[in-house]
Amino acid sequence: IYKMANALSQMSNVKCQMSKRGGYSIVELLVVVTVFTFLAIIATQAVVLTLRGSRKGESLISVRENLDYAFAVMERQLRSARSIVYPCTPGSIIYEDSDREITNFSCEDGASGYIASDSARLTSSDVVVDCTQTIFTCPVAVPGVAPTVLITVTAYDADSQGIEGASVTTSSRILLRAY
Repeated sequence: IYKMANALSQMSNVKCQMSKRGGYSIVELLVVVTVFTFLAIIATQAVVLTLRGSRKGESLISVRENLDYAFAVMERQLRSARSIVYPCTPGSIIYEDSDREITNFSCEDGASGYIASDSARLTSSDVVVDCTQTIFTCPVAVPGVAPTVLITVTAYDADSQGIEGASVTTSSRILLRAY
């Protein structure tokens, strides 16, 4: 019992000495502040990277939706076209539609362009199409073989730049039904 009483007495002396100390030292406070600062910096960087990735994803979706719409219109019109007016140029294609009217698809305004059908825009102003590259390729017509048109488009979001920007290149080969 004497040993237990002595141990309890020593523990109470330690408690009394700690309570006399009266708080934390400046070094302890600086260490804690430094640790929490590093944790805050790491957390902030993670949030920033997540937001950038989210914006890049939204940018890709916007560009892809615009190109999908433009390709759907061009594919539908060209597939039912009566003929292609040769030669087609890298930036435009002229065709005779099912109503025997001559019409065209073109890429307008160079490096910061858009895809148009006659005078109507097929891509929104939020998307920039690179019209300096070959957009339309029309192989030479072979008698008895369905004519084809190859469309290749590279576009990017007009509002996003740097790591948040994204370009999309898509391609489609279209066979005309009527030949």
